[in-house]
Amino acid sequence: MTISAEPFEYTNPPVSFTVRIRERITIGEFERDAGAFIEATLDRLSEEAVPGTWLQERWEQICTSQENEEELAFCKAAGALGIDPYTCPDEEAELVELSAEPLADDALPEFLAGCTLEGIRNALAWMDESEATLGDRAALRELPEIAPDVRQHVARSMAEERAWEVGYAAAAACRSQICLPVARTFQDPAEIACLFGALNFEVCKSRVNGLRAAVNGAPDHPRVVVAGPGRPDALNFATMRAIGDYLVYGSDGRAPVNDIYSYRQAVGRAFAAEMLAPAEIIAEMQDEGMAVEEISAKRNVSELTILHHLENSGTGGTSSW
Repeated sequence: MTISAEPFEYTNPPVSFTVRIRERITIGEFERDAGAFIEATLDRLSEEAVPGTWLQERWEQICTSQENEEELAFCKAAGALGIDPYTCPDEEAELVELSAEPLADDALPEFLAGCTLEGIRNALAWMDESEATLGDRAALRELPEIAPDVRQHVARSMAEERAWEVGYAAAAACRSQICLPVARTFQDPAEIACLFGALNFEVCKSRVNGLRAAVNGAPDHPRVVVAGPGRPDALNFATMRAIGDYLVYGSDGRAPVNDIYSYRQAVGRAFAAEMLAPAEIIAEMQDEGMAVEEISAKRNVSELTILHHLENSGTGGTSSW
């Protein structure tokens, strides 16, 4: 995870942050350091004869949850949705449990973080109805053959590398597997899906808030449902993001492609960018004097995608996918 600090001035307490900084830290390291800070705070309160605080009560609840796998999973899911797992009403807890049925365990927080409380049922219904309507027209039958090599290629560095580096590496492995020339461009999602064994691939004729696409990681015939209609470049990008999510994560169940800025979604964005507009081609086109908008039109991707590519290749990867 990445922690960002921006120049900001607080009035209570009177603290001013004057330096912009970004630090990378693993979830485990953050939990360890935050836990140590809370324990030290509680010890100090005890020394000052201030027992029974809200902090102590909440920390005891958290520690208890960490010892129960199901309770911990619920807490993480509730946190992703932005609700308190210990005080949320039953109807909100039911939404979390309802979402857990079709979503893969590792993808559930991703889905909830991209939804509002009011939109969860609509998003779940859209996934069910869209996949049922499209049927085999959403199936990418050759993805399971490609996935093992891609996952082996990125598994060694997944925990240490930045998201864009993982996405780029996965794209390189995928390109090698399907022998995809870097000069190849795509006009629509059907062209992309054809590379992975799709027959008569179609984009969904409807969309819902909170989802750009969804991938069902069924081992025999994974399915990709892309929300439509929309601009070809946006639909291509969503399609490739979903393919990248399956190749890298291979979740056993459904996984969302949405607008949140998590590590997983960033991996998918970087994979899609490198598959649709490889960095080496973008650099060559820029060296030839082509403007960002010209490169974007030539590769049929958004200008923002091109800008991210150029930032990552030119500054050591400061761009956030």
